[in-house]
Amino acid sequence: MTAKRPPVETPRGFPGHQEALPGWTVRYDIQLPDKQTKRVPDSVDHPVTANKEVVKRNLGDIFQFEFMGKYEFAQPCQEA
Repeated sequence: MTAKRPPVETPRGFPGHQEALPGWTVRYDIQLPDKQTKRVPDSVDHPVTANKEVVKRNLGDIFQFEFMGKYEFAQPCQEA
């Protein structure tokens, strides 16, 4: 024998909360400073060069926030 659960009632003040599906994602990528050997031209007009230098770079960190949600305004149709 299985017991029947009482129906879940929607609390007053926020109708239809059962149809709301919120979601979120937070992402953090850290990029540490580094050094890299690059070709550095003397002039923009002459991009091919033999000059090489060690370039220090700090690209910075990346923060990403994603918020999403779904809310159904109508009840699904009941087929007979």
